[in-house]
Amino acid sequence: MNRKKHKLIYEKVNLTQNLNTTPLDVTGLDGDSWDYMVEAQCNSYTGSTHHLYCRLNSDATSNYRRYIMKGATSTASAVVSDTSLPEISEQWTESGKVAISRFTVKGDSSGERYLDILNGASSGVIVEKRSVYWKNTADNLTSLQFYTGSSGSSDFTIRIYQIPKKANLDNYD
Repeated sequence: MNRKKHKLIYEKVNLTQNLNTTPLDVTGLDGDSWDYMVEAQCNSYTGSTHHLYCRLNSDATSNYRRYIMKGATSTASAVVSDTSLPEISEQWTESGKVAISRFTVKGDSSGERYLDILNGASSGVIVEKRSVYWKNTADNLTSLQFYTGSSGSSDFTIRIYQIPKKANLDNYD
């Protein structure tokens, strides 16, 4: 029996890079055969506040829709946008705090892809849940491009796991 298994397919630890001027491209993906789970951790940054974005197949158009629910110590809010790029983390770090984001990319080229994003420790937000849809229904997902919207360098760790369709990491070996 040839069962597909979860597998770590990409890892960069303590990578320091200006993602605004030099985005990180992870290529060689096959989104019609696999789903993906990404863990991104920012340990520090220089320059202005960083927002982490992820373009699917380097698609920089308004081909995305997102819903955001977030809660802080005293308030909660919801945001909807039908054209915003897939912002993974609102703010990477604040006063030296480590920021962590975890998201999955599911679906195939027969419909919209879904990014299920969870992150915390950002801009006073304790926890944030984002649902992002890539409205491109024609192309296979072959790459993820990570970039920031502001200048400066980040020291970060990123891991990408390949996940069989209709699976999750609860049974990861």
